[in-house]
Amino acid sequence: MRALIEAVRPALGALVTDRSFAKVVGVAEQLPRELSKSYGFEYRFGGEGVDFLFSVNDAERSHAILSPSVGGAPAWAPVLALFDAWQRAPLQGAIRNIWLELDTSAAPAAAPSVFIRPVAHGIGAGARAAFGHLVESTRSILSARARTNALPRILDALPPGAIVPQVGFMLARETTAFRLCAQLPGPEIPAALARLGWSGSPAALAEVLSELLPHAGTTVLLSLDVDGSVGDRVGVELYGQEGKMEAAAFIALFDRLVARGLCRDDERAAILAWHGRSDEVRRGINHVKIVFEPRGAVAAKAYLAFFPRAARSA
Repeated sequence: MRALIEAVRPALGALVTDRSFAKVVGVAEQLPRELSKSYGFEYRFGGEGVDFLFSVNDAERSHAILSPSVGGAPAWAPVLALFDAWQRAPLQGAIRNIWLELDTSAAPAAAPSVFIRPVAHGIGAGARAAFGHLVESTRSILSARARTNALPRILDALPPGAIVPQVGFMLARETTAFRLCAQLPGPEIPAALARLGWSGSPAALAEVLSELLPHAGTTVLLSLDVDGSVGDRVGVELYGQEGKMEAAAFIALFDRLVARGLCRDDERAAILAWHGRSDEVRRGINHVKIVFEPRGAVAAKAYLAFFPRAARSA
């Protein structure tokens, strides 16, 4: 894995200091390269480091590959337990893939955050019970401290047609919240947050989105931390125009981020330059997340994807 991570270091440019990149290598080098075909970095604008992410799609294969590398680490025991349970009912056939995020600011032995993508992500009456059971089963297997009792009320507040393509558990954090990502039309997000009793200002959020949404693709996700109620911090994920991951699909959006002071000019240039390919990897911009912080602050993050070319074509 170390060689793969170092292969993309030049493309990150000045976004990441050498000291911060060394932390990425430190958390990633314990993992075998063949574990995944899809990797990514999370970059917070104004920062100097990135967190490391990767996806797994095959429970049996992932368990067999990962276990020799991290099987003796207590922090990874819940993840291996989840991979094991994923091979049997009720999780077998219910999870499409799992993303794992390694926080480079945490201790080297910290547990990853776990994000599951359900096969059935609808929240209508017929699908809701199965979705709730999947969330609770995953929480139990991971021994997560998350409290999921508010899930029915959260789903009730989402508009008809909304789906929930991802649910996350931040195992390394001292929290009883879980992450719920709902896909819905961007203009409907402020009203949904108002119905949820969000402590922030839906009107202020609507003003920001009214400027950004016309320059993004149609896919929009609302990211909520749920702990009995919706947390103070919410995120809105914006994807490239026409769902593309190339720089051209994000230029107009980044222009607006710079204009609002959410991104510097040099950061904009570096993120757009990320898109490309080399002999080792293909790189693309996955999405941008606008984070609405407590007391009205707004921040932004970029998610940068890369795919080993040999693995991608296999």
